[in-house]
This record gives sequence, structure tokens and C-alpha cells, in this order.
Amino acid sequence: SGYNGFARGADDENLPNRRPDKHEYMFHAERNILHSCNRKGTSTMGCILICTLSPCLNCLRACYQSGIKAIVFRDLYNKFDDDSFYEKLRDIDIEVSYIGNFTILEMRSIKEKIKSAVDNFDD
Repeated sequence: SGYNGFARGADDENLPNRRPDKHEYMFHAERNILHSCNRKGTSTMGCILICTLSPCLNCLRACYQSGIKAIVFRDLYNKFDDDSFYEKLRDIDIEVSYIGNFTILEMRSIKEKIKSAVDNFDD
């Protein structure tokens, strides 16, 4: 699992922990899980990433480059508005669809696998 936090081994007692100073030291959960998989030698090719909030565009690009097939999330990050976020997705070949309360960002057509993942997702 990924989480927002400092780099592995960082001394968080001496690093800024408040906005905006913390931003240059923190990893978003999406990037953190990609780095963790890489460190362990676990391929992310073809995986589905399930998040609480929509990823930022930098994390979305990193997921795309890492072979993630789809990203499932429930809520749009509050700093995005729907139109600008979804317009930018077209630049990186991502299709948007919905299953119930979940938004699906698909890198390829794998709706049945995503539907199964969402149906089995434990609230």
C-alpha cells in the first residue's frame, strides 16, 4: 500500500511537516507505491491502482509510464475541477468511465477486470 509521506529513511523530525514547505520533501501515495514496487522488483505492468482520491497529473503520468492499466477512485481531489482534469487526460490517452460511485481511468479496455475489482472492493 502507498501513503503520502517522506522518502524512505528520511528523518521526519527535522523536515518540514506543514504546507507549503513540506511539498518538496513528500511523495504522494501513488508515487510511493510505484517506488516501493520498483524497489522490491515487483512489476506494475497491467495492474489496477485503487485510490481514495483522483491522482494528480504527475502521479497519473507516472502510473501510465509504469504500466498501470487503470486507476479507480471514488472522489475527485478538491483542487481539481471536473472539466480541466478530464480535458488533460486526453493528452495521455486515458479513457474515463464510471461504475457506481467509482470513477475509472482506463489505459486500455479492461472493463470486466475493473468491474470485478470494484465489486470486490471492501468499503
